Amino acid sequence: MILQQAMNIIGLAQHEQNEILRMLAVVLWLGNIQFAEMEDGNAQVDDTNVIDFIAYLMETDSGLVQKVMTNRVIETQRGGRRGTRASDNERIHSSLWLPRVCL
Repeated sequence: MILQQAMNIIGLAQHEQNEILRMLAVVLWLGNIQFAEMEDGNAQVDDTNVIDFIAYLMETDSGLVQKVMTNRVIETQRGGRRGTRASDNERIHSSLWLPRVCL
């Protein structure tokens, strides 16, 4: 594989290469998550098997990944925190905060 040859050339150890490939897989699998709207207007993960596999790749709890994908905490200017449950549209447009929370 050309990518692995390039990582060898720049001196990455095998465990570092494995971590990079695992995180790449996480990013790609995040694109497979689909959401459904609940009766109250909030979002829920449609297929938890995708979440389970992402959690496996991240070596974390699938419940935590699911929570992070459907909830968010906003830190205020004074250091306070407010939690909200994301609606479908909010979740889609603000999905960039996932890696900072989980990793």
